Amino acid sequence: MLYIIGTPIGNLHDMSPRAIASLKEANTILMESPQDSLRLLDIFEIPKKPIIKYNDANAKQVIPKIREALQRGTVALITSAGMPGVSDPGFHAVQVARELHIEVQVIPGPSAVTSAIALSGMPIYDFAFVGFLPRTEGKLKKLFEGYKNREQAVVFFESPFRIQKSMKILEAVVPNVRVFLAKELTKKFESSVYGTPKEINTWLGEKREHTKGEFVGVIGFHLTN
Repeated sequence: MLYIIGTPIGNLHDMSPRAIASLKEANTILMESPQDSLRLLDIFEIPKKPIIKYNDANAKQVIPKIREALQRGTVALITSAGMPGVSDPGFHAVQVARELHIEVQVIPGPSAVTSAIALSGMPIYDFAFVGFLPRTEGKLKKLFEGYKNREQAVVFFESPFRIQKSMKILEAVVPNVRVFLAKELTKKFESSVYGTPKEINTWLGEKREHTKGEFVGVIGFHLTN
């Protein structure tokens, strides 16, 4: 059995009883970051067991270890926060399990993507999730240009070090587009803002705290008026 387990994106009360039970049952746990996840296991009193570090940097190299673990017993996959397989290499583990004809179950949990959509207040029936925005200005401008005429929203992640630059580029491409931006979702200092790219950047520049934390945003390319 392979369990794909969603874990809290901030608030620990969002950890489900089923997630805890599945982690206790697992013989091996795949972790994006042991430094983050071992702390979570301690909090929920998950017994110590073999772990495999599994992230973007080593995904292909650890596939043989994942295969061996699945052949030995039940394996659980978790990321540092949220749902595995969303902007991380969790799909490799699922593919290996299917090759071995091993059952895969998902244990639903918090997701910054769907949480941001719900909070945005936008009428969203169709959206694209693009993960972290491109770092270079050319690629970012090309992405915005590609979506600006679509009847579709775009959900993205962004670093606090690049968010203001990204909003300036968005303003240059589609100045009147509506944007919802949130940070520290489900945490004590959660905050959000809604407006045009220029209004978003004004808010970001008002206080130093406004540019701390990881961001998730929704761009309403279908809402430019």
